[in-house]
Amino acid sequence: MATINHRTLIRNFSSLGLVQGINALIQLLLVPLVISRIGVDYYGQIAVIQVIVFFLATLAEYGYGQTGARDVALNRNNKTVLAELFYNSLYTKFFLCIAAFLLLLLLSLIFPVIRLQFSLYCLAFVFVPGQASLPSWFLQGMEKLQWAALISLFSKILFAIAVVLFIHDPAHTGLFTLFLGLGNLATGVIASMWLIRYYQLPAVPFSMQKVIISLKEGWPVTVSNLLMNFMQYGNLFILRLFTNDLIAGYFSVAERIYFSMKQLLTAFSQTIYPSVCQSALEGRESLQQYFRKIFTPFWLLTIAGSAIVALFAPFITRFFVQERQEDAIFYLRILCVILPVVCFNIPGSLSLLATNHLKKYFIIYTVGFMLGTLANIILVPLWMAHGTLFAIGITELFITIAVSLALRSLPDKNSISAQPRH
Repeated sequence: MATINHRTLIRNFSSLGLVQGINALIQLLLVPLVISRIGVDYYGQIAVIQVIVFFLATLAEYGYGQTGARDVALNRNNKTVLAELFYNSLYTKFFLCIAAFLLLLLLSLIFPVIRLQFSLYCLAFVFVPGQASLPSWFLQGMEKLQWAALISLFSKILFAIAVVLFIHDPAHTGLFTLFLGLGNLATGVIASMWLIRYYQLPAVPFSMQKVIISLKEGWPVTVSNLLMNFMQYGNLFILRLFTNDLIAGYFSVAERIYFSMKQLLTAFSQTIYPSVCQSALEGRESLQQYFRKIFTPFWLLTIAGSAIVALFAPFITRFFVQERQEDAIFYLRILCVILPVVCFNIPGSLSLLATNHLKKYFIIYTVGFMLGTLANIILVPLWMAHGTLFAIGITELFITIAVSLALRSLPDKNSISAQPRH
């Protein structure tokens, strides 16, 4: 098994976890402030808009958090390859942002809820190029996760300052969605310029051929990420189609707390992913040993943390909605039960990515997406938000079982160094 640098892992996770924790705290503290100024129903409206722009941002990001970070991790000492990876990502994402806006236009023709609020969606769309411009994937591959987290934190601080200063009543709903994107865009441009200078990356001319190659290589992960994001964020959108802004608002409060807890899972995944890529060179047994030593303690901590949040759910939800809201309490407690299930899919998912089993990864998340969408369509009209929770649980359980079985079926020797790189 590849040597585990525990000091590096602990340093990266601690710094990333701390910064992302502050990041999540800023976003959580903004929730009661925004609700007090614009109301729960308008907050539900914002939450639904964010679902769509997050989905479009995933398209524009095009899986670089997995494929790009992997390629950087395996070529971190080759400045020429790193420059090609970085500049080609910019060229590719430019075309993807155009495609994302065209998709938004198409969605506005299909869904009246988007068409009626299209101006708000256009303001929120700034988030898409903003997210695409962030070089977090590159820093992840270089194991400089604390820098990536600081970049994200800076954008959220800019966003929070703007919200506090300019959001005062429901008429400012559009400004909220605009500020979310502007913070990312400003930070992404500054961070990219700094990264080029720090790593002394030589300019690489535009090549349509390389863009097409990147699009072909990244589509399985991208589609999987789109499906995964729809399974995560689309639940709220489907709930809104069958209910109203008020119910969506209460559910989004519990969901926001749940997503903040999930950020620790994301931080953990990002921290260990470069090491997983290295362990994958030695085959399945090396990966399983690695996860037994590194993942098991984290999973137990996740269970303990979820139990604590579930216990104090009445106090936590009251802080956000300024009243004891039984539905919000129930939503949060069920999501706390689901969180350890989500955590348990980390070893299998990362292993499939690290060993370049992208099609298998794609198939699992495609089936999960179809299962989750079908469950939502059937259950939400019957039980509203309770049906949404049940659909989330079914989907996450299926994915966890599927990726775990996929990990066990990996060959003893499966070198990702044999895979083509750009």
